[in-house]
Order: sequence, then structure tokens, then C-alpha cells
Amino acid sequence: TLTNGYTYSAIVFLGKPSGGSYSTMVIPKSAFSTTDYQYELADNSGYRTFKVRYSGNDIIVTGVGSLNNGSITNIYGLL
Repeated sequence: TLTNGYTYSAIVFLGKPSGGSYSTMVIPKSAFSTTDYQYELADNSGYRTFKVRYSGNDIIVTGVGSLNNGSITNIYGLL
């Protein structure tokens, strides 16, 4: 959970889709919803899927699945 995350204009996700090189994804505030939306960080060796939604002022991120040990390593808010 990113407390007060809804105050940010975008959320940046940094991860390793296959446990190797890093990949980033920026999700703008306009894409936030109270309904879970699934996103995927991927490369040619693996992926990491996760769901994002907001509740009140908080951004809720839940992990869904991965191939080859994919992971989300950092989450940042952009003002």
C-alpha cells in the first residue's frame, strides 16, 4: 500500500521481470481506479504481473504472478 498515493500525479514501478535487467513502468493518476487493473512488467525471459487500485487516498498494489522469479523492487510516487 502506498499511503496517500492518490495525491501523486503518477506512480513509477521498478522491477526485474526475469530476475535479470531492470524495467520500469509509469502509471498516470488518470489510470487509477477503485477496481483492480492488472499490469505486467515483461522482457523476453520472464514477467511479473500485478494489480493496482486506489481506496480513499491510498494506492493498493497486489502481486499476481511471475515467470522466472520476476519481481517489483521499488515503487515511487511522482508529484
